[in-house]
Amino acid sequence: MVEEAPPPSVIVVQDLDGGAGCLWGEVNATICTAMGCEGVVTDGLVRDLPDVEKVGFRYLARGVGVARAWVQIVETDVPVEVGGMRVVPGDVVHADRHGALVIPPEALEGLPASADAVMAREDRLLGWVRSPDFTPGELAARRAQH
Repeated sequence: MVEEAPPPSVIVVQDLDGGAGCLWGEVNATICTAMGCEGVVTDGLVRDLPDVEKVGFRYLARGVGVARAWVQIVETDVPVEVGGMRVVPGDVVHADRHGALVIPPEALEGLPASADAVMAREDRLLGWVRSPDFTPGELAARRAQH
């Protein structure tokens, strides 16, 4: 489980009943942080946001709630589906405040270079948009080329 995952790791938890109780709060976040886990992706609810932020743990969840849940672990280290995303143990998951995705193993090797290329392209675009040379007409012309 958490202690067996190489840091940095993310826990992916499927909420089987979709109830109103929170699967995660300050206590679980603090314990998992101490074991090298950086966050949780879940279709369940979470709570204690300010306290969890202080320990550096990150949430991507269905929502925020106030009530503790009675959590029953049914299985671990098995495929799950969270928010329509299927995750298999060992998958590389990228998550941020906007969502999560599974990165296919065959894409991992080229991923850093691809990410650098996207960021460089966006930097050039934003530099131009912020310059006095920017015009809406030129933007439309550039978009038409792609």
